[in-house]
Amino acid sequence: NLPDGACVAFSVRADGYILLHRADRDPDQAWFWTEEWQKGEREADEAKKAGRVLPPMSGDEFLATLIASHEAASN
Repeated sequence: NLPDGACVAFSVRADGYILLHRADRDPDQAWFWTEEWQKGEREADEAKKAGRVLPPMSGDEFLATLIASHEAASN
């Protein structure tokens, strides 16, 4: 009873039966839901909360910040 274009997932049981499931997520986006990616998302959220994320900036501002950071690390 799946509509045309529905996303499906499948699993294979130990006895060889193949089970089809309606997928809640688009399979093309499966990478986003991997544990590795979600760990990075959690780390990014924590960095934002801790104030370790810079605001949006222009290309010139970015280069100036990058150069200043490099110079500070070199000293």
